[in-house]
Amino acid sequence: MRLQRLCFLILIVLFTLQVGTFAAYVPNQVIVKFNQPIHRMVDGRMQLREVNIPLETSAILKKIGAVPLERFDEYSEATNAKRAAEVPAQFQNLYKMQVALPVDEALDYLSIDPSVEYAEPNYYVQALDTTPNDPKYSEQWGLPKVSAPAAWDYEQGNSSIIVAVIDTGVNYNHEDLTGKVTLGWDFVNGDSNPNDDNGHGSGVAGVIGASTNNGIGIAGLGWNTRILAVKVLHSTGTGEVYDVAQGIQYSADRAHILNLSLGDYDPTTTLQTAVDYAVAKGCVLVGAAGNDGKTDMVYPAAYDSVLAVAATDSSDKRAVWNSTQSSNYGTWISVCAPGTNIYSTRLNNSYSSPSGTSMATPFVSALAALILAQNPTWSAAQIKEQIISTADNIDSVNIGYTGKLGSGRINAASAVRYPLALISSPTASQIVSGTISITGSAAGGGFNYYKVEVGVGASPTTWTQLGNNHTTQATDNILETWETSPGANGAHVIKLTVNASLENTYEVQVDVQNALSIVNNVKLGPNPFNPRTGNYTIQFDLSTSATVTIYIYDITGSLVWQNTQARDFGINNVIWDGRNRYGTYVGNGVYLLRIASSDNTLLGSGKILVY
Repeated sequence: MRLQRLCFLILIVLFTLQVGTFAAYVPNQVIVKFNQPIHRMVDGRMQLREVNIPLETSAILKKIGAVPLERFDEYSEATNAKRAAEVPAQFQNLYKMQVALPVDEALDYLSIDPSVEYAEPNYYVQALDTTPNDPKYSEQWGLPKVSAPAAWDYEQGNSSIIVAVIDTGVNYNHEDLTGKVTLGWDFVNGDSNPNDDNGHGSGVAGVIGASTNNGIGIAGLGWNTRILAVKVLHSTGTGEVYDVAQGIQYSADRAHILNLSLGDYDPTTTLQTAVDYAVAKGCVLVGAAGNDGKTDMVYPAAYDSVLAVAATDSSDKRAVWNSTQSSNYGTWISVCAPGTNIYSTRLNNSYSSPSGTSMATPFVSALAALILAQNPTWSAAQIKEQIISTADNIDSVNIGYTGKLGSGRINAASAVRYPLALISSPTASQIVSGTISITGSAAGGGFNYYKVEVGVGASPTTWTQLGNNHTTQATDNILETWETSPGANGAHVIKLTVNASLENTYEVQVDVQNALSIVNNVKLGPNPFNPRTGNYTIQFDLSTSATVTIYIYDITGSLVWQNTQARDFGINNVIWDGRNRYGTYVGNGVYLLRIASSDNTLLGSGKILVY
């Protein structure tokens, strides 16, 4: 199996930064990726290395008053000075730097230095907790809403599955978290004590892995799942992209699932690089949509490799917390989860009921842990698709948001009970022709068989099975082959059905476009033609079935007559009685004939002489 270790990256986005409250980025601070080291250590402090670096680089760094504060590879539990050679190449020589000039001016200078691979601001990020003026719930309504009790009948998680909570830290001494937390790294204070001094990370951790069935506090959806505490946010709930990127890289090397409670509307190369690193390690990334009631994309949630999570209330409606804060939405959302008054662990031994997409996202993280525990060989793509495909559609209670809340609200019971049915190729709306391979996965507990069928049109009512039932599970493999020609061009739906203890299906619509050609010359007759004494025959030979339109124009180019109809491959005859579109006979003269496919490709032409 191609996934050796699954990492789930769960991200929660920050509040909208209010003008006058927070700057968009850390003042006079930048993140710069050089193609070589630019510092030396003097008495334990970083200084610019003025020798062995290009003169142009040295001059620019002096011009902007650059002071290297930290190199990305400098954290280490053992030495706090990790050698660059031990760090993945994409993170080597990545510096956080103080500059004397305003950030925009400093970036302008850095952009012309050939030794700089990229440079960008060190943006602020912030935790997402929206707390409306509602009383706390005394129970966890979100768990039955996502069918957790039914899911636990089949899977209660595994203590070998680790979820990294990359946040404000975790209150690992909490009565309902003690014994469930592995201590990671504190990137804010530079030590190995990632204790929570805000409460946000502890709330996220409780949703994922609070001790369950122990007679204390609350239940975690992940039940037996363990937590890795990684601190990247300050006590204020704010932090820096630089620290977040370090947290992602650190956690991707140590945990199966990464839960990040942070984000921003500005995409950065630093964050993208860290996300790409996690993906390369086998991670599935999931991010929160944000709490500003907008369709604007939030990063890293909006990256293509990330599952974006919106929040819902107890009625499955898009969560609205007050007049200014509600769950973001849009076509980039993947799924929804409960995010209003989510009762969870907090600082000390307390509990509270915060709201926001930050509380919705750990539901998805915990569900990923349950799926992985039950299916340890499933790939990141398979786990991701299982969460999406088994969600409950909630469009009917969200009028006006169809297609903007992903596939619906997650259903934990369906996700752990239903078999996996996934077509990875071809993809939706892909143009196909000739003989194609249909690839994907068909697996699950109690597996019996899978089959692949094809239907014509966007909403087929009849299906044609390709091959026979397959009694062997498939994982990222060829499921079936399909000869698309001869047959009709246009929309087709491929359906995969997996029969196990339960049955699940997956459908993808593709566009068949086999090349159309006239095998023989177009035959017209009689020529010349007298409409009052007989009909005119237009004969042509198609290599494939297709919708074909016959156009007849007069000598001035005006349309006289047309006929559109689905035609079979082989010889076709179209009859024209010599009348125009209004039912009257055309006059004497020369008329032009055009035969075209549905995409207006010219298939044949000719002239008709009428007398």
